[in-house]
Amino acid sequence: MNTQSDLIKKVIEITDIIEKRYETGKQAKLKDTSNLTYNVYEKKQDGSTSAAWSALDKVTIGDTIEIAYVEQEKEYEGKPYTARTIRIINTDIGNGVKNHQSNNTTSSAQTPRNVANTGSQSKGNDAFGKRLAVHGFVNALISSGTKPNDITGEIIVELTKLESRIDTILNPSAFRQAVQAHAPQVVEPELPTIQVADDIQEYANQIESEVNVDDIPF
Repeated sequence: MNTQSDLIKKVIEITDIIEKRYETGKQAKLKDTSNLTYNVYEKKQDGSTSAAWSALDKVTIGDTIEIAYVEQEKEYEGKPYTARTIRIINTDIGNGVKNHQSNNTTSSAQTPRNVANTGSQSKGNDAFGKRLAVHGFVNALISSGTKPNDITGEIIVELTKLESRIDTILNPSAFRQAVQAHAPQVVEPELPTIQVADDIQEYANQIESEVNVDDIPF
């Protein structure tokens, strides 16, 4: 008897589906792009319909699906072969892959003009967001008693660095997320809560990245 631990999980693309009917019930054979064959049986030993068979209604040739199956070494006419029986079919995984591929195809089909416009719009949105954040920092300084004339270009630069640092932590890249998941000690700790203007200045001075003042979109 196969247990849950015997199950092998795999994502495959279906290239062929052959269905046959026997006295004990129906059986389907699925083939993947590696030309491997997987069996799906309609009935379980207790006579009830298998979960894999029920999910098979949603599967067509060309679909990408995740399967969980068991392997058994058998012989046919004196020749050994590996029988693969699917226990679980997950079509959600395949739909995600299909949607991802569809989105990539749609994006690549855009004209250079559309691509340029999208990039320009994204860059403009980033600049606008950065400008709003820095303005917020400046307003906080003024509210805490700092005179507008005392807010120099150097302070603006440091505030811009701070905004970039906060954005990195709140919207980490895929690489940073992976590192944080597997080696959290490598990722720097979260930002401290900023209480007053002096805290803003002190934290900004710790940022090592450099920002060109001429690039600040004021």
